Amino acid sequence: MAYVISVDPGGVHCGVACWVRADDLWECRWAVEMTPEACVDYVRDAINSDDPPEQTICEGFWLKPGMDALRQAGSQMETCEVIGVVVHSCRWAGVPCIKVANGQQSIITRLEAVDYRWVSRGHGKHAKDAEAIGVRGLGLRVRQLKQIADARAAGQ
Repeated sequence: MAYVISVDPGGVHCGVACWVRADDLWECRWAVEMTPEACVDYVRDAINSDDPPEQTICEGFWLKPGMDALRQAGSQMETCEVIGVVVHSCRWAGVPCIKVANGQQSIITRLEAVDYRWVSRGHGKHAKDAEAIGVRGLGLRVRQLKQIADARAAGQ
């Protein structure tokens, strides 16, 4: 089965989503929020399994000058630790991992404007961000995602 994992890393909560390809279309099958430890354990187990993902998509972390950087003074940068574990675990397992820009709000806003039905609904903000990271990393179009979500809702 062709699938991709998308990760919204965090110091307290992480989001993880699983994307499955069927008929050349990507569909988010599940998205949940978990602890950083559970997140890196899940990614490690998935990439080292008999059926690893085609790739992993992880939100990156880039500090902007000014107040963003000053807010990190004294921080242990736990989010960066999660990113590092995910990226390098994938590298060691031979699974491609791409980092995408942080800030998923524009994708979330566009999807909500077309009444996209979130798979992550009710599973926490980080699960929703992981779903949006998958959209960005896979280069998916809003119209395509709405059609898939509508078809899924009609089948329920």
